[in-house]
Amino acid sequence: MINRANADWYSKTWYTKDKLFVYDLTQKIILNWLRINKGKLIDLGCGYGIFTKRLSKNTNFEITAIDYNKKNVEISTKVLKNVNVVVEKQNVLDMNFSDDCFDVAISTGYTSAATLPGAIKEVKRIVKPNGVIILDYMRFYNIYYLFSGNFFRRLFNFMNKKNNQYYFGRLGLKKYLQEKNDLIIEDIQSFYTSPPFFKSKKLAILFENTLGVLFKPFLARVIILKLRNIK
Repeated sequence: MINRANADWYSKTWYTKDKLFVYDLTQKIILNWLRINKGKLIDLGCGYGIFTKRLSKNTNFEITAIDYNKKNVEISTKVLKNVNVVVEKQNVLDMNFSDDCFDVAISTGYTSAATLPGAIKEVKRIVKPNGVIILDYMRFYNIYYLFSGNFFRRLFNFMNKKNNQYYFGRLGLKKYLQEKNDLIIEDIQSFYTSPPFFKSKKLAILFENTLGVLFKPFLARVIILKLRNIK
């Protein structure tokens, strides 16, 4: 469930300088996927509008950005004031848009708004038939997560992953998205392998492109998917 407390916590923990390099990784993947970059695009859970601004400057989409958190909407409105983006306060579970309104829907940032329980159905509703949906998941089944905090609690969560999308893995996500939600997975990638204690962006990117490639199945903390909406 979306609430103000969760949104505030997310904003405080995600928008830190040592994590912003993940936007570079995400942007590189998404821009490669969006080769036909015109039409109407919606950024679901835009946060402070940092990634939205990058999309605006690197594509020709007519962009709408939404977020449930009032503070995020206020900040993103300022960040995006000089680019052609419409910012609105909306709940991804119940959006005030007509059916088949957008060509592309993007939801990124570890725990994407579109991955909340019940959200994918609403996202499908506003995206045109054969439109593109891009979303990412926090990938809980990685070594960093398992061995941080309460090991036994996290191990228990991992073993009881039946109804938690963040523990599904590639095969589980394919089954959940394709069989239960009528979405075609066109591409799937995982990334963000650098250790949590790396504070240097350059060092994190170096690790990502070297050891991170080799040990990606064990270390990657984010999984991102390009989906086709077949209604």
